[in-house]
Amino acid sequence: MNFREFTTKTGKKIFLGKSAEQNEILMKQYMLKENIILHTEKPGSPFAVILDLNPLKEDIKEAATFCALKSKDWRDNQKDVIINIFSGKDVYKDKNMPAGTFGVKKSQKLRIKKEEILKLKDRIEILEKQKESFLNDKKQENKKENVLFKIKRIFNKLSTNRINKK
Repeated sequence: MNFREFTTKTGKKIFLGKSAEQNEILMKQYMLKENIILHTEKPGSPFAVILDLNPLKEDIKEAATFCALKSKDWRDNQKDVIINIFSGKDVYKDKNMPAGTFGVKKSQKLRIKKEEILKLKDRIEILEKQKESFLNDKKQENKKENVLFKIKRIFNKLSTNRINKK
């Protein structure tokens, strides 16, 4: 399953669901485990799982900000977003809950300010442009190598033809 992936500044990996179905799969993998999980207070966001069992406070804050950025609450309101932070051990699923919906026994709340979300959004856009630029440079490099390869092949054929004619 291709979850949305995010890496914090300290190198911690975060997985986020992209849909109710992905949230369902992701949460079933991590419920009843010790991982820190995040979700907006309002419905309509990815569940975010921090893969490291001992994340720093800054990792949790960054993961919460990314979770907020990808939420319907942010998309619809462009205001501060409240994030619930909890352990996988506090997650449960009743049979009558729809896909992507889970219960949480206890959680902490963290308000992510609009400015923090916008700052992360800008950082991500810069990284995506850098990645695109890198990939374009690689494509150009590959094209040059391909042209050089073709030139060498043509040269070798010409050389072989000259030798065969003698």
